[in-house]
Amino acid sequence: MIIKREQATVYRGGGRRYFTKRAAYNGAARDKIMSRCECEVSAYDDFETGYMAIPCRYHEDMDKLARLQARLARWYRHLDQASEQEQANIGGE
Repeated sequence: MIIKREQATVYRGGGRRYFTKRAAYNGAARDKIMSRCECEVSAYDDFETGYMAIPCRYHEDMDKLARLQARLARWYRHLDQASEQEQANIGGE
């Protein structure tokens, strides 16, 4: 048989499945930011008149967006680790 079926651990974050916790934290952070996104919805940009869709405060500076997403992912990882330690302390008593 060429293809074999096997089970794998997956992590959920931001409504999707990921193979690594790091990717799940980043996905959850990206989903949280996108839920607050207020970008003007535009099917096209009109270059003749100079009309361009107005980006929200998250998308006007992509470097800032990347830093925010990384910081939020680290915060989610910190919360998750604190929760795991708390569960271990409760179970170990």
